[in-house]
Amino acid sequence: MTAIAPLGSWAKNLDNTALPVADLPKNLIALDLDDHLVSRVMDACEEQGLSFTSYTVVQTYLLARTLVELGAGAAVIDPFTAATSDHSKVQCRPLSPNVPVDLYLLTVKSTPLSRSARAFVECIKEAGAEFIARTS
Repeated sequence: MTAIAPLGSWAKNLDNTALPVADLPKNLIALDLDDHLVSRVMDACEEQGLSFTSYTVVQTYLLARTLVELGAGAAVIDPFTAATSDHSKVQCRPLSPNVPVDLYLLTVKSTPLSRSARAFVECIKEAGAEFIARTS
């Protein structure tokens, strides 16, 4: 997972460096607590005795990213959404400890993937790795 904040929140030399969960802003733009990735982040925070207060709660990572781009606060979002943010408006830092994000492809079990579908899967893997590399 990746912390994003309005440009100028951290020193420029800290861009894309690990951000300890203890150093997260205490008033984050929050996401729905039923989200499994949010639960992973909250577990990592609770392990270190941290709690947060949020006055803004949103349903999607995209909306959280947009609010950060508009200067409404900081958020913790998935690295794929973070990689698509406007980097002239935000700074991104991967969380420490690392909170992994899994990417799944759902297919029909009884139908094997075609050659073009397998090639598409490889493209998705490469793009996913590229997005994560941009924010880590």
